[in-house]
Amino acid sequence: VCLVCWVCLVVWWRIVDTVGNLFTTESAFITYDITEPEGSITYPLSITYGYQITAMNFTIVETNPHNCWYNAGGSNTSIPCGDNLTGLSSSEGNNTWSFWINDSVGYINESVVNFIHDTTSPVITINSPTTMVYPASEFPVNISTDDPSAYIWFSSSNGTTTQPNTPNT
Repeated sequence: VCLVCWVCLVVWWRIVDTVGNLFTTESAFITYDITEPEGSITYPLSITYGYQITAMNFTIVETNPHNCWYNAGGSNTSIPCGDNLTGLSSSEGNNTWSFWINDSVGYINESVVNFIHDTTSPVITINSPTTMVYPASEFPVNISTDDPSAYIWFSSSNGTTTQPNTPNT
């Protein structure tokens, strides 16, 4: 039986000697795998998470999976093909997780996801205004944060002026 994306051949040998004796071998089925396996990480996604990621989900498309393995920021670890993973632990900051599958012929597919685990509150530094008397209603504003992805909003005490700033300015 031949499967989709495979090339199948049926072979046999016929041998005839000089006096006409015929010998035919049994049929042999030879199958060639001409497609690479498909594997894709479906969770986590390439976004920023405000909590620790403890699982990796993936899908595979392969008739004859041979080996699957992953790396979640440590070393490569073999797993049964088709089993989603739990009990993982993302690191604070940038994470790169990978999943591989190979088939019985040796074709390999890799899926990689990069995501951010950010559960640390930013530290805000207010350089100005300081506690002092400013002329009229104008005063300098100099606020910064240690988090490059943070946005800073400033509002005066009467709540009428809001000034969004770009990340880490």
